[in-house]
Order: sequence, then structure tokens, then C-alpha cells
Amino acid sequence: MKNNDVQKLSLQVTSEDVINPLGIEEESVALRVAYGADEFFLAGCLASMASVMQHNKDIAIHFFIFINDNCQIGLKKIEQFSQQYGHLVSILRVNENDQKTLPTNKLWSTAIYYRFLMADYLASRMDTLLYLDSDVICNGSLDIFTHLDLQGKIAGAVHERGGEWWQERASKLNCAGLTSGYFNTGVIYFDLRKWAGLNITQQILDLLSDSDVVKRLTFYDQDLFNLTLLNNVLPLDSRYNVQFSINRLLKNTTQQDINSAALIHYIGPTKPWFSWAEKYQECKPFWHALANSPWQDMASMQPTTPMHYRYAYLHMKKQKRTAKMISYFSLYLLKKFLHVAKRVGA
Repeated sequence: MKNNDVQKLSLQVTSEDVINPLGIEEESVALRVAYGADEFFLAGCLASMASVMQHNKDIAIHFFIFINDNCQIGLKKIEQFSQQYGHLVSILRVNENDQKTLPTNKLWSTAIYYRFLMADYLASRMDTLLYLDSDVICNGSLDIFTHLDLQGKIAGAVHERGGEWWQERASKLNCAGLTSGYFNTGVIYFDLRKWAGLNITQQILDLLSDSDVVKRLTFYDQDLFNLTLLNNVLPLDSRYNVQFSINRLLKNTTQQDINSAALIHYIGPTKPWFSWAEKYQECKPFWHALANSPWQDMASMQPTTPMHYRYAYLHMKKQKRTAKMISYFSLYLLKKFLHVAKRVGA
């Protein structure tokens, strides 16, 4: 069954602020980096942008930040950042009304679809684009993305996990071709000319309009990326998307070493800017990036949802912070009760 409204979606940008206090010429830009953020991921986006600059001071960069109307972003500090590192920043506000029919869950808002819609929106301005999730922190040089040869492919990305996982995704998505590789979309290097020329965004929207396809999706945008660009993605070195889960620290699960990563991707429900995660050694790259930016006084985000309080309680238990553990557990039970009561009342 097809949803014709989804097939007609496009990115509705209501305003664009270009922050360029030093009057830098667009022709001098060597790398263009884009983010899509809502109010819960804005802190991560700003820290990510700061980390990119701190590790790539010799590369002329133009940042593009796509945000919804709920994001309160201070242009004065963006200007300070632009002046501090000598680079351009464009803030683009998006009207999300048309996107409210797209599948989401308690972890991911409609902002996850910005990465595809922005590719079409920016294709007339540039040839290539590096997209980063807002929970990606730079820890090394990104010089490779100023001259990367995609070898005729439409995009470059890092494989996620290994063969067993690829087989599982292939089975779930009914696509045998995915057994040869399934990619994580937290870091994508786009050839925008090819993307637009082959109408890839429309192909994704066509899949999204098909209820039979949507039923099979688990990682909405990521599944769609892999289905649409089957055999058209260049595998990147894993150091450009080293995935690290803060919640796996609860079980002391062995994870990839983030010290050698060029890009650290903090996957999972708990992010470095959450108050219950800020004490971990593994979150230091995030806080170091903020400490050397105009956002150095940014406070960590407090829990607001039942899921937040649950993880806050569990992390306080691991960190042996008893008073906070009891407080968060009590608030978790209260929030859970109110959430259930609201559902029953509805």
C-alpha cells in the first residue's frame, strides 16, 4: 500500500543564517560538513562541530546545521566560534510539518531523515558533502574527505559489525544483497551530483511510502540507506566511525578502542552530554571539545523521560553514587507510573 503524501516530501527550509564574520570566500572552502539536529541533540551537534575544528585547523570548512523550530541556538556564540576558528557556519531552520507522518520512535525523531533530504537541498551548491550524526565527536584528521575518490560510488560509509549482523539485516529487510555488507549512517560522505542525478532521495521516499517496506524497518533511515544504495557505497576505514555505547559500560562489554578513532560515534540511548554519563573517561573527548569552544559553560542534560531516569539510575548504581541512584530510581518509578496512567486515561 502506497502513501502518496510521503512520496512528495522535500526539505522545507524556512530560513538560513550564514555566519561569516571574517568574510571568507566560499571558493576557498575545502570541506563541507552537515548536521541534522533536534533539541535533544543540539548539544552534541555543537560539540561535534567544535571537535572537528580543533583537530582540523588547517582545513577550510563550511558547516551546515539543519535544525527544527524547537532548537534554541544562540547565533552570537556561533559567530564567536566562526571567528575563533575562521570558518563558515550556516544555520538552516526546517519546517517539519510534512515529515510528521514518517516512522519514528522514542529514540529517533524526524530529524533522522534530514541527511537524505539535505543531500538534495544542497546538491546545487556543492559536489561533495560529509554528513555527521550529532553524537559523533572528531578525534583526528579529516583531510581524507577533502580529496576522497569514491571510485564511482554514490557515497562512502563504514560497515556496521560483521557477517552475522549483515545476514540478520538481509533477512529482516528481505534483501539478499545485504549479506555482503550493511553500513552505519552516522558518518556518510556523499557525491551529491550522483545522488541528485540518480534521484536517490525520491527512491528512499518511494520505499517509505510502501507500508510493506516500512513494516520491515528497524533502523529506519539506516535501513533505507542500505536498501537504496545497495552495491553503491564505498567502504571506509573503520576509524572514521568507531561506535561506542555508553550503556554497554554497565555490563563491562568489550568495545572498540576509541583512542585511535578519527571519528567517535556514541551510539545508543545514553549520550555524553547526559548528566549520568559525564563522569566516564570515555566521554572526555566530548567535554574537551566543549571546554575549548564558546560553549564551555554548557551544562549537562538532566533526565526527562522514563527511559532517561531508568538509565540514570543504572549508571549511578555502577558509579556507586548512592544518593543520586535512589533519587533517579524513585523518579523513574514516578515517571513510569504517570506515563502508564496517561496511556490508560487516553
